[in-house]
Amino acid sequence: MLSECDGVLVAGGGNLNSRYGWLLYERAAVVAVARALGKPVVISGQTLGPQLTAPDAAELARMLESAAMSSMREPASLQLARSLGATAVAGLDDASFLEPGEISGAELGSGIDALPDSGYVAVTVAPTSADTGDFPARLGAELDALHERTGLPAVFIPHMGVGSDRGWDLESHTRIADSMSTPLQQLPVLPARQVAALTAGASLVVTSRYHPAVFALSAGVPVVGLATDTYSGVRIAGAMGNWGMADFALPCPRCRRTCWARHSRRPGSAAATFRAISRRHCRPGQRGANPGGTPRPPSCRGIRRSVDPRVHLAPTCPQCRGLRHTAPGWQQRREARQRSIRVPAWRHRKASKRTGSAPTPGSRRANMRSCRPNTGG
Repeated sequence: MLSECDGVLVAGGGNLNSRYGWLLYERAAVVAVARALGKPVVISGQTLGPQLTAPDAAELARMLESAAMSSMREPASLQLARSLGATAVAGLDDASFLEPGEISGAELGSGIDALPDSGYVAVTVAPTSADTGDFPARLGAELDALHERTGLPAVFIPHMGVGSDRGWDLESHTRIADSMSTPLQQLPVLPARQVAALTAGASLVVTSRYHPAVFALSAGVPVVGLATDTYSGVRIAGAMGNWGMADFALPCPRCRRTCWARHSRRPGSAAATFRAISRRHCRPGQRGANPGGTPRPPSCRGIRRSVDPRVHLAPTCPQCRGLRHTAPGWQQRREARQRSIRVPAWRHRKASKRTGSAPTPGSRRANMRSCRPNTGG
């Protein structure tokens, strides 16, 4: 099929990361085949990362290098693309300025009233958002308070679902609606152009998903973005920042506290990599180590800092499994840090028992003895 094409366009999306690694490698394979056939490749409207392991970052760098043109839809993605050596430009999401479609009451589903002419608040919440503690009840209370002040009812517009399945966004919306006491409407999953029309007709949009913000901002509708984790935070804050509304991308407090711990448990993630580095290099009480068990975000000035240093991982320092040190003197600091690593006491005892002789001054055994922790005895 690719041999019959004039070129390949990799359209926008938030899947070029390790969170959706199978989609990253699927697109990388298409780009590799296209370049082998001599076909030009254009990559448009992408979000890169923020979760990106070293092997995935290397594959992404090769993919971007093979493209004749690539555009990123957020400043953070543009910065990361350029740090990987790609020649990328800033752009918007490919769905921006999508022409709205006509919509009638019958298309909204049976039993659902027509949308109010006086305005409404369009709400879209992803299931991962509604699964976080008391988030549904708290958001429902805020929507009730907003209705009391403005008289605007909430209209829940799902963006993801499969047929008549009540999962995905529909389930999240049901949880929030059950905690509300003010008028509301829940719509079924509709085609993209109808959703764009409903979003453009709202007075305000509250969303934890990306494309409701894209549709609303393109139509001049104000948006309040809910960033429930680092992934959604980079995307929503970036999309709203393109229109000068980054301050209205609000982090969920509970999710902000648990995000780092959740990512640090995912094998292969940058957070898990930093956890391993902390265990190897950091003594209790050092910067980057947390006696509670969960490592703090890296604050060493030698680590390359992108939008969020907890999850951005750029190649290729073999000592730290992919964390790139770019500040002046990083190699000297790394060697000094390695020299300061304490040798466990059991290793010293084992070495003394094996030899049965006093260590020679300046030898490795003497250095091991000097690094023995002070037990206070």
